[in-house]
Amino acid sequence: MRRLGLLLLGCFLAACSTQVATITPYPGPAGGLPLALDVAQPIELPGGAVAACDQALLGSVRFVLTGTVISFVSVDTGLPGKLIWPHGFAAWLVNGKAEIVAPDGTLIGVSGDVLSGLGGGGGPGNAFTVCAINNRSYP
Repeated sequence: MRRLGLLLLGCFLAACSTQVATITPYPGPAGGLPLALDVAQPIELPGGAVAACDQALLGSVRFVLTGTVISFVSVDTGLPGKLIWPHGFAAWLVNGKAEIVAPDGTLIGVSGDVLSGLGGGGGPGNAFTVCAINNRSYP
C-alpha cells in the first residue's frame, strides 16, 4: 500500500511539473538572410495550464525595412513603435524584402505592408507584445 501511495505521489508531482513551450521556427527560405526580430522568450507553464493572450488591439502599423533593420511605424501617428513577436516567429530577407513568418510557416507580412489585427498587450518599456494576429492566438 505504501508503494502505491509513493507511486501516486510521484505521478502527481510529475503532472504538476513546469513545462516549457518549445516552438521551432519555420525553416528559413533558400537563400534567405535571417534578420533580427524581437521575439518573446519561451513561456513556462505548470502542467495543465494554458497561456492567455491580452486582447488589446494595436492600431495599424507599417512594416519598414531600412538596410537590414526592421521597424514598425504607426499609420495613424507616423511614430515608430516597438513590437515583440510571439516565441518562434522569425524574419528573413528574401529578394530584397523582409518577411515575418510564424512558426507554422504562415507569412505574416512583407516589408512595405500595413499590418492590422495585431492583438496583445503592454511589454517591457513602451513595447507592445503581440500574441494574436487576426484573432489567431500564438503561445
